[in-house]
Amino acid sequence: IKLALAFTSCSFCLEEKNIINPDIFEDINSYLAEEAIRERELSDLKFDNIDRAIKKTSQETKEINVEKTFDEIKSRFSEIKRIFKGIIENQDIIAEESDIHWWLFNGFSRLLNIPMTDLNIKEAPFIYALELANLTQYITPPVSAKEFFHKLLAEKQKDEDDKQFVKDVVNQFIEKYPQIGKKESLGAICPLTMACNYRIDLEDNQAWIKKYFSENSINMELKVSCLDLSYQFYIENLLLNNLDIE
Repeated sequence: IKLALAFTSCSFCLEEKNIINPDIFEDINSYLAEEAIRERELSDLKFDNIDRAIKKTSQETKEINVEKTFDEIKSRFSEIKRIFKGIIENQDIIAEESDIHWWLFNGFSRLLNIPMTDLNIKEAPFIYALELANLTQYITPPVSAKEFFHKLLAEKQKDEDDKQFVKDVVNQFIEKYPQIGKKESLGAICPLTMACNYRIDLEDNQAWIKKYFSENSINMELKVSCLDLSYQFYIENLLLNNLDIE
């Protein structure tokens, strides 16, 4: 999963003519979607099994059935353990879904402690991405992740250009929120995170762009949709947040 996320992330700003096999991205996206569904599939908890196991154990204890084996007792406790494990996993899945939907409905930035309406079109993409990454409890993005960003950005794009220069979004983000812009990067695997670090280190709105391009051959003077910017930065932070997961 990490490799799939990394492959998706590092392809940002690559021109299609430079990609040997563009179809591979469709396969990767399909794989990530399947994994996202699998990870968030609620466990089918059959409480009748645990009820029967407890009743049977209780009855056999009363009858002092000496033929009862240790393996039988162990298997019943394993069933109980499986049920409780499923309950915890289901709670995590429901909690993630609940947290995300409340965040969308509430319209309030948890990072900045301000209404999301206060964010302008150049600030919003990265802030939304960071917040959704913090609410995502699994390494795979929810299948509806892009729809979440679309919903959040729709109002702001009514009177603004849908596409923004990448350099302008990076500059605006770092100028206003340098305290949350600096993060460990994986180099070109996380191009937007790396761009933020360049901007912070050079402390200049123009100098970092030239150095970034000369060292990485990634053009920050492209116009990209705010939706794609949000999703890209989200994928990068999802990957960075889960580096320690095997």
